[in-house]
Amino acid sequence: VTLSYNGPVGNRLGVGVNVLSDRFGELETTKGAVGLSYTIKTDNNQVGFGISAEYIKHGLSGFGNADPNDPIINRALAGAEYFDASFGLYGIYMNRLSYGLSLPSAVSSRISEIDAEAPDREIGFIMQVGYKLDIQTDITLTPSLIMKKLANVPTHIDMNLTFGFLQDKLIGGVNYTLGADKRLGFLIGTKIEKLNFYYSYNTSSHFIQDYNNGSHELTLGVNFGGK
Repeated sequence: VTLSYNGPVGNRLGVGVNVLSDRFGELETTKGAVGLSYTIKTDNNQVGFGISAEYIKHGLSGFGNADPNDPIINRALAGAEYFDASFGLYGIYMNRLSYGLSLPSAVSSRISEIDAEAPDREIGFIMQVGYKLDIQTDITLTPSLIMKKLANVPTHIDMNLTFGFLQDKLIGGVNYTLGADKRLGFLIGTKIEKLNFYYSYNTSSHFIQDYNNGSHELTLGVNFGGK
């Protein structure tokens, strides 16, 4: 479950709040973040700079089938807590070229003694560039690349191709990932008034694909006021 708010405070300052609670089997992750951004606008370019502070807790919700006397399991039940600070920028040039760079967890500090012997996480980055093309009236094509180097995640590149129809009221796309395990995905979505609805499907070359039929994701977004 994710709840987030992003909005302007004045002409150039923005604020964001994000809360996340995730459970996968017995693994639990809780996050809370507050961010600030500052945007500079010119006739041809708009670029925003952002900083966020985040509280993160990783832990277990139960023993599952594990030995209840296992010391590692018992430490994980208490959870490992972190404080992170992240930085980033995102820009749009001539309303066509988009570019961005973010440094997730650029500053990270463990605030709990649990799992104190774990190694510090490496500083990673996410780089993005895309360009929007007008194919025909009310039809757009946006190729983009996203390169990710994150802690505990193999470096990889996402190659995306997104189509927009009727001023993006209908969206379709395809995604292919290079590096780590190769992934192929498809996306379709629609915008109706202030509601956004998307469906995506991904399949992978990873060995775990032998045990499932790929991943399905449904996203529902609601826009409240503003432009």
